[in-house]
Amino acid sequence: MRNVAVLASAIAVLFTVPAQAQPIRTAEAQDQVFGWMKVYDFKAATAPMTVDHRVYSIAQLSVANTFANWIQQSYLPVGGLGDVTRFVSEKLTASNQDTRSLPQSYGAIARIYTDLKYGAARKVELASNSHILWSVSANDVYGEPATELSKNPKIVEPV
Repeated sequence: MRNVAVLASAIAVLFTVPAQAQPIRTAEAQDQVFGWMKVYDFKAATAPMTVDHRVYSIAQLSVANTFANWIQQSYLPVGGLGDVTRFVSEKLTASNQDTRSLPQSYGAIARIYTDLKYGAARKVELASNSHILWSVSANDVYGEPATELSKNPKIVEPV
């Protein structure tokens, strides 16, 4: 009778202790289709939006929605778990005032999260924020700025 009580206690402890999240190895995830965290169906925009000095029209916001929908309809994430967000030019701060003269950009960004784990009921979850980016945008600037070339050089007078 005592053995049955010990066995019952061991089983009760096993079911009450939370399971440790198991990381998904890269080799295991490489060819596995995880899909999207959520499939969105963004509708046409209904009102313009203002961010700082930039005013985004209904048409521009609708294009960003179309980009996000297109990304999800045209690609199924393999080797990672995907999510899509829409964006407009970032809000101006003290550290990015040099972007004030850039055109207003808008679009969609897909993040394919590659560092995954199995959570409760073996549901795939994010283990970290590690991801690969894919974006589609309009009026965006690509590449890195050549800030050293665009600064005013100091003029040195000959002695």
